[in-house]
Formats: sequence, structure tokens, C-alpha cells
Amino acid sequence: MNSLSSNNNLSVADIKNQEIIDNALISAGLPQNKLNGLVSMIKDKLICDSACQKERTAKELKENLDLAQNNLKNAPQELETAEKNYYLFTKGTSDYDNMVLNRNITSSKNFKEESIKQHNERMEEIKILKNQYDSDKIYTQRMNQLVKLKLYQENKIKDSIDTYKSKVQTNDRKVVYENKDMDWSEKIRFILKIVYYLLFIVYFIISDYFSSAKYKNIKLWGVILVYLLFPYTLDWHIKKVFELYNYIYYIFGTLNA
Repeated sequence: MNSLSSNNNLSVADIKNQEIIDNALISAGLPQNKLNGLVSMIKDKLICDSACQKERTAKELKENLDLAQNNLKNAPQELETAEKNYYLFTKGTSDYDNMVLNRNITSSKNFKEESIKQHNERMEEIKILKNQYDSDKIYTQRMNQLVKLKLYQENKIKDSIDTYKSKVQTNDRKVVYENKDMDWSEKIRFILKIVYYLLFIVYFIISDYFSSAKYKNIKLWGVILVYLLFPYTLDWHIKKVFELYNYIYYIFGTLNA
């Protein structure tokens, strides 16, 4: 009964205090909406003690943290602020600093591992590119050597063609000259044959061939036959003379060596 009476008295006192506060706020000329907000806040303070307020604040901060985490891509700064407020309020400065330190260590470690991984990948790419560059360089050098070789061969062929053309032109001129010489030689030979056979006829005219009846001598007919055929065998005799000369020159050259 005493406890119940005490609670009833407390409730009546609280109601009276609230009426006093309401009247004071109304007398101060506050708008109704602000007045209602202040009244609600005062009621909340009267109903929820410090432990309740702490729990409520922690809950609100956790909700802000969850909301910030959901909006991490759009509001990272809000997440950091909400997280800091939550940990400082619920666990204290030391735990918050340790959490941040551990996170930074983990983040640094992950960053180091990722950087090393990317570095190794880049080195592999550079190695592949270097090998390709070396292959291309060797290929270019081989192509340059091949081009130089082909240019050298082309120049040699051009020189050979020019030399051949020059020889052909020279030979053509020689052929022309030789043809002229041959024509002249043939004329001379023809004239000499005429003179040769005219001398044969003159011999019969001025000699005593018929008066002395030498035509009856068979040996003389052999001489006449040789005389008549000699111009036609002259080329063969000249050829044999040169062959004999070359043979004798070769024999003496071998003996002197």
C-alpha cells in the first residue's frame, strides 16, 4: 500500500510539474509545434533514464552505421563518421584506435599483396614484350641483311648484263669488221686464184709444153694436177701448219718447265 501510494503521489507530482512547464512554455510565446517537441523531449527524459538513453543512442548510431554501410559507394565519409561515432560511444577510444590500426594493417597488407601481384603481372607482360621486341629486332636485322644481299646481287646482275651487252656490242662490231675483212679476203683470194690459173695458162703459152710433147709425160700430168688442186687444199695445209706449230710449242714448253 505504501509503495502504491508513493507511486501515485509521484505520478501526481509529475503531472503537476508538467502542467507548470507547459504553462511556462506557453507564457514564453513558443509556437505550438516547438512546444509539442519540447514537451515530448521532457516526457522522454522523465520516462527513460541514463542507461536507457545510452542504449537508445547506441541503437541510433548502429542504425546510422548500417545505413552508411548500405550507402558506402555514395557516401564513404558518412560511413567513416558513423562508424567512428558508434565505436567511440559503445567501446571507447582505445578499442576504436585498435580497430582502425588493425584495419589499416590489413588494408596495407592487402594493398602490398595486390601491388606485388600487379607488379609481377606487369613484369611478365614486359618480359613478353621484350622477347617480342628482341624477336622483331632480330627479324629486322635479318631482313636488312637480306635486302643488302639482294641489292648486291641485283648490282652484280646489272653489272653482268652491262658487261654482256658491252661484249655483245663489241662482238657485233668485231663481226662487222670481220665480215668486212672476210669480204676483202675473199676478193683477194678470188683475184689470186685468177692470177694463179692465168699463170698456168701463160705457162702453156710461153713454154715448150706442146712443142716438146711434154703432155706425153705422165709425171708431168701429176704435177699439173697438183698445181690445179693446190688452191682448194690451201686451207687444209695452213690448218695443219698451225697444228704442227702448236704441238712443237707445247713440247718445248713442257721440256722447259
